[in-house]
Amino acid sequence: MGYLIGIDEAGYGPSLGPLVVTATLWRVPGDPLACDLYERLRHVVVSGDDVKKTSRRPTNVQPLVVADSKRVFNRSGGLDGLHGLERAVLPAVALASGPAKSWRDLCRHVAPEVDHDIGQLPWLRDFDTSLPLALDNESLEQATALFRDGLHTADVQLLSVRSRMIFPPRFNQLIDHYGNKATALSETSVGLLAELAEPLNDDSLLAVCDKHGGRNFYAALLQHHFPEHWIEIERETRAESVYRWHRAPWSTTVVFRVEGELTLPTALASMTSKYLREVAMLAFNRFWQTHVPTLRPTAGYYRDAQRFKHDIRGAQRKLGIDDRILWRCR
Repeated sequence: MGYLIGIDEAGYGPSLGPLVVTATLWRVPGDPLACDLYERLRHVVVSGDDVKKTSRRPTNVQPLVVADSKRVFNRSGGLDGLHGLERAVLPAVALASGPAKSWRDLCRHVAPEVDHDIGQLPWLRDFDTSLPLALDNESLEQATALFRDGLHTADVQLLSVRSRMIFPPRFNQLIDHYGNKATALSETSVGLLAELAEPLNDDSLLAVCDKHGGRNFYAALLQHHFPEHWIEIERETRAESVYRWHRAPWSTTVVFRVEGELTLPTALASMTSKYLREVAMLAFNRFWQTHVPTLRPTAGYYRDAQRFKHDIRGAQRKLGIDDRILWRCR
């Protein structure tokens, strides 16, 4: 047996809303370096490339689509655009931690430390929408059962889905500390990896993380978070950077890869991060629309965020909401 971890983020670019980083942890048979979860779970999970091949199957046996969130999420569809994310993310969380029937349930399962931030942010303080938002409950139950049965047949366990939701107050603190958001992302990602990896002392581990922008060198970062191990550099290229250390007789391999979400654990991390961010932005937009009824919602990206910030300026002043709570400084 061995372990797989996949790590990816959503919300690195925007000026509004949270940066979300997620890791998924799996137990798999055999050598994790030789394990392709798409292949092992091929009867119940497909990547984005295989969706059309399954379109004639009955709805209740349609495989789950687990892919880069950009390929699954349809922003133009409103709440219905969350359908593809919910059909994979909510079953995964249910199998790893328990059913998430509301936003607060979901946070408790995957990002419990967010309770502190909820108290700071007016748009989250009273927000607790029921889940799912786009999927009906019967379809969710069918998807969860399909995923559970597929994991059992493949002798695979989904052990954990863990996220860091970094809202503007914390994001700005990290920028103050590290000086740039690239380092803040890398520190958060590897810190999450260390949290999941440290207890795993009984088998080998492969972790795949989507690359952080143009960064190619991660050895010092890994050494900082895993100080008891000697980090060996296998290669550092534009395509991927690979590191290894040994815990005899086991080994840990960490890969930072362009398009890391082509591996299933990282793709599910991408989708979970996107889902958490989109529901958080739903709360954000609803809050401001109660104070500015004609306000158009925003996804938080810089140009439209500037428009949004201009449109809420009067309400923001009246409510006494500081820019550092609202606006990411980088």
